[in-house]
Amino acid sequence: MEEGDIMVSTLSLDEVEKYKFNIYELVVAVAKRARQINQERRAKIEMDFGSEEDFTDETAEETEIKIEGYGYERRIKPTRQAIEELLSGQLIVKYPDKDDDSQK
Repeated sequence: MEEGDIMVSTLSLDEVEKYKFNIYELVVAVAKRARQINQERRAKIEMDFGSEEDFTDETAEETEIKIEGYGYERRIKPTRQAIEELLSGQLIVKYPDKDDDSQK
């Protein structure tokens, strides 16, 4: 499936089972990664256009022009990207050491 495709596709559990992880742990790991991806994208947009606090009535029209010139990028959804990272081996699930918890 290409990035531009927006069709919903199902993920076979056979693909997930080969990682020998608990399915619920994988769901949590993918959700955390999806949040990270979303935060990275939001930070990039804020760097390009400024944060919400920077907008005033005087700069609203100028900002609209900038945004129109920026163009709309069609991106893969963060959850889908996190799943693809998991399946391609880019996402590594790490567990905290049990010894670290007892020291805190």
